[in-house]
Amino acid sequence: MVLVYISAPIIKKTSRKDEFCSFVVAILEDLGFNIFAPQFLGPAEPEEIFRRDVYNLRMCDFVITEIKDNGWASGKAEYKNQNGEEVERYKKNWH
Repeated sequence: MVLVYISAPIIKKTSRKDEFCSFVVAILEDLGFNIFAPQFLGPAEPEEIFRRDVYNLRMCDFVITEIKDNGWASGKAEYKNQNGEEVERYKKNWH
């Protein structure tokens, strides 16, 4: 089964993109994909969050990011790129 990592702002409430993430998750689950979407997980200690994120980045088949500006989501796309994975970026205005 294909694992998809959904990455979007989590920490600042004003930056969160829960509507976007819910929309993408629903479509991908309907298509039969397994999803890792950390923004919908409960609170955890910083070390646990780091381990969980790195593990799922390594295990996923591809990453979908919501990138409003140059932030952590951009770093996740770069992480995959530096490990030999092809990274394609598409821009879609969801507003």
